[in-house]
Amino acid sequence: ALDARTIRDFFVSKPDNIFIMLDANSRRDMLDYFDAGKLVATDNGLGGASQLLKVTDKYMSVRISKSSVVEMEMNCSGKDTTIAVISTVQLPALDSRINFYDTGWNRLETKKYLKLPAMGDFALKTAGSEKSDDVIGNIKFPIISYAFEPSSGNLIARQNIKDFMSKDDYAKIASSLTDTITYTLKGVK
Repeated sequence: ALDARTIRDFFVSKPDNIFIMLDANSRRDMLDYFDAGKLVATDNGLGGASQLLKVTDKYMSVRISKSSVVEMEMNCSGKDTTIAVISTVQLPALDSRINFYDTGWNRLETKKYLKLPAMGDFALKTAGSEKSDDVIGNIKFPIISYAFEPSSGNLIARQNIKDFMSKDDYAKIASSLTDTITYTLKGVK
């Protein structure tokens, strides 16, 4: 993994802890089909199908199953290279976790690279802070998804509470929330 130059190299190097359902040979085959312009679904370890969605030198998106997508982005800063991995599941609302790794696939502390948003970070600042507190108090189970924006290198955090709450309940708080927060990841510690 230390000789890897692109995200493709990391995809096949040994991320068995990330791609539990896809062995290294399947991952290599997926890249070969993708390079040939064929969007072929590959059998995964649970009897489902996985497929590459997008691949660049530093970014990759893989549909693991009907309800799961993994995105990987390589960030280089001087001699440091990190791989940010977003795993997203549909619950039915999208919910994600993000982890950071070094080139040997050792997990790094997320807080060194990103302060994960809390639901309160999506509350719009209003004249009275009570309203924001009321909004956050109505959210019993915060659901946040992450996605890379490969063209800019930004990370987008999206609150998906509207897909979890009833329409009537969400309508009461929608005007007090922003949908997204944009982060710039620089790949530095």
